Amino acid sequence: MKQSHIFLAISVPACAFVVWLYILTQIPADGKNYTIMGLFFTSLTVWIASLIASCLYYWRIQSSNHEVIYATIYPSLRQGVIIATTVSLLLVLKTFDIIGFWEIVLVILAAVLFEIALGSHKKTGNRL
Repeated sequence: MKQSHIFLAISVPACAFVVWLYILTQIPADGKNYTIMGLFFTSLTVWIASLIASCLYYWRIQSSNHEVIYATIYPSLRQGVIIATTVSLLLVLKTFDIIGFWEIVLVILAAVLFEIALGSHKKTGNRL
């Protein structure tokens, strides 16, 4: 990886974590300011997505004995974004008290089916 890629892989999650932590600790949670709530959930999503993508990337590299490094970047990033978006969506819906057990199951099922659809287009040759 280039030095600029490594810098972005470290600085983007760090900035998102700092923004998320600042909002969590310094801004009162009154639930009235939707801009702050949007920024909070966006920074949480970016932070969790980058953390999960980094963990998946390094786990795949270790399990393949460092053979194919660049083939694991995009699936790890895709899966990290899908998982983080699902978690943040569930938290947003829980914040507004509009989610129950079956809605949680449906959101998770939709995320799994979305990952299957995105992961299978290389095997079949179909484009989404």
